[in-house]
Amino acid sequence: MITYKPIALYFSFRWKKLTLLRKITLNLLPIKLFIQKWDLPKEIQTKYLFTQSMDRRDYNEFVNTVFNSLDTSNKKYLMVTTKVKLNFDILSVKLKEVKNIWRDVDSHNLFEKLFIFLSILQVVTLGEYLKNYRIHLHTTHADMLPVENYVVQYFRAQNIKTVTFQHGLYIDYTKYPNINEVNYRNIVSEYFLAWGNETKNLIQKYHPNCKVFVCGNPMVKNENYKSKDFFTVVFDQEAFKEFNQNMIFIAQEFAKRINLKILFKLHPRNKIDDYNFDKNLLVENENINNSLFAIGHTSTLMFELMIKGIPTFKYNTKIPSNHFNNNLTFCDVDELFQKLNNKKEIDFFEEARYYIKSTNKEALEEYKSTLIALAE
Repeated sequence: MITYKPIALYFSFRWKKLTLLRKITLNLLPIKLFIQKWDLPKEIQTKYLFTQSMDRRDYNEFVNTVFNSLDTSNKKYLMVTTKVKLNFDILSVKLKEVKNIWRDVDSHNLFEKLFIFLSILQVVTLGEYLKNYRIHLHTTHADMLPVENYVVQYFRAQNIKTVTFQHGLYIDYTKYPNINEVNYRNIVSEYFLAWGNETKNLIQKYHPNCKVFVCGNPMVKNENYKSKDFFTVVFDQEAFKEFNQNMIFIAQEFAKRINLKILFKLHPRNKIDDYNFDKNLLVENENINNSLFAIGHTSTLMFELMIKGIPTFKYNTKIPSNHFNNNLTFCDVDELFQKLNNKKEIDFFEEARYYIKSTNKEALEEYKSTLIALAE
C-alpha cells in the first residue's frame, strides 16, 4: 500500500516558502492540473530503469556515471518532466486513492492542506504511465523527492526491487526541523547505496528494514594536485546564509594577515551578490583541489576535500552537523590560526573515511556490482 505521508512532508516544507499570493492562489495548482501533462513514454520494457525529476548538474553527473558503468543496452534513463498540454489524467485517479491522499495530509490550515493535496494528486497521475512499464530493477538518485518517492512506492507495490542513491551527507535535524529532514525520513526504497558508515547508521536508525550497502562516492577523483597561494570558503545552503557571511569575514581577516587569496565555492543555490566581501581578496577560475586548505560549515564538499587529503576546517555553530574532530573546528580567526598550526598531526584522509568509504573507480565498481547482483 502506498503512503502519501512522505510526499506530504516534502510539500509542507514547500508551502512554507511560498509567497502570500502563491498561497492564496494555491500556486495555481487547480489550473496546472489540467494544462500540465507528464512528458513520458507510454510504455517501457527494460532491465534497469533510472528515474530522476530534479535537473541539477551534480545529480545528473552522479546518475549518468553509474548508469554508463552498466555494460548493457537493456537499461533506460528517464528524466521526469512535464509539458503544457490539456490533461485529464486526474480523472483516472480512483476515489479510494483520493481519500487516502486527503487522509495523509496532516494540516489544520485548509489552504495548506489543499495545496499539499493537489500537489500529491498531480504526482499520483504518474500511475497512468507506470502501469505499462515492465522492469526488473528501479533506481533513483533521491527518493525523498515527490516524483521519485511515488514511483518507488508504486514499483515496490508490484514487487519490483527499488534502489536509491545517497546525494549528499545527511544530518539528523530532529532538533532543528527543516526541509533537509526529508533526506533520511522520506526513504522508501528497499535498498539504499550509501557513501559511508555514518549515513548507513542514520538510515537504519529511521528505517531499520532498509537494506543498506556502503559503496562510497564515485564522483570524488583521487588525483594529485599542487597547492597554490589561496584557500577556499565552502559555502553552505541558503538556509544558513548568516553563517556563510560570518565565514567570509573570518576568511578575509585571515587572508589579510598572511597575504593569501580566497576562492569562493558556492552551494548550487547561492547567489554571490547576496553577500558582502572584498573583491580584491578573491581568485577566480582556480581549481578547488589546489587549495592550501578549506573552511566550511556543514557542506558535503568538506568531506570530499578531506578524503583527498586537503586540510579542511569546520566553522563551529549550534547548527546540527556531521561530527568533526574538535581539532578541526574554529569559532573565530584566532582559533583558525591555532588549528592550522596543528594540522600536521591530522590524517585528513582517515578522518573522512567514516563518511566516504571509497572513491573514484573503486566506488564505481561497488555500485556496478551491487546493481548487477540486485537485478538478477
